[in-house]
Amino acid sequence: MIIQKEFKNSEGKNSSPKILIIDDEAPVAGVLSRKLKEHGFQVWNAYNVGEALFWAEEEQFDVILVDLILPGVSGYSIINYLKEKTHSSVFAMTGYATENTIRDVELLGAQGLLIKPFDMGDFIQRIIISSSPRIKNFLA
Repeated sequence: MIIQKEFKNSEGKNSSPKILIIDDEAPVAGVLSRKLKEHGFQVWNAYNVGEALFWAEEEQFDVILVDLILPGVSGYSIINYLKEKTHSSVFAMTGYATENTIRDVELLGAQGLLIKPFDMGDFIQRIIISSSPRIKNFLA
């Protein structure tokens, strides 16, 4: 059973942790989005680099998931940008990982690499381990 939590701030607005999913495959992003919402997260989807950069500048996300293979731009470039410009925990995701992929993601400072398809429970645990106290309290 999933227990949905929702943080409310003093104005009564939802202040649950925010996650941005950057993936050009709408069906994949949709499944991830739905499952994360079931766990009480607020979720945004970006299907291209323009949307990704817009949302990264518009909102403060607790976690950002970045697909490494995107049309027109490398996911590595996006991770590098996000690590410089945001305070978000950034996770890379791909269906095609090698030892070099893992090393490169770590060198960029991402919190981890998720290999598609990945277990949502495992991902939630990884968020808890590597994220802010705000998320740890939310998921406790």
